[in-house]
Amino acid sequence: MFSIPVRVQPWFWVAAAFSGRQDTSTALIWIAVCFGSILLHEMGHAMAFRLFGVQSEAILYAWGGLAVPKSRLRGDAANVLVFLAGPVAGFILAGVVIATVILGGAKPIFNFTIL
Repeated sequence: MFSIPVRVQPWFWVAAAFSGRQDTSTALIWIAVCFGSILLHEMGHAMAFRLFGVQSEAILYAWGGLAVPKSRLRGDAANVLVFLAGPVAGFILAGVVIATVILGGAKPIFNFTIL
């Protein structure tokens, strides 16, 4: 994905399936959400590695994911930015979804209030 190798270990699918609901359609949605959100998070880290000239790969395993660099990252600031890039990718996606719901007039599946 974006020339970043992605490996999904078989236990990822098993753990995602067992952590979801029992009926088939809900379980498949849950597995897709787990896959997409964890992959997005790891891609945030991997893209930050790339920003600093370090190649990496993303691995999804039973209990989450891991962005593995091919070489060492130099500098404390670079390490902090790579560390923050995964969560920031999730917050950006959340912002896009919320903006789409608000500006696009879409009705959310769940009712929630933002304080």
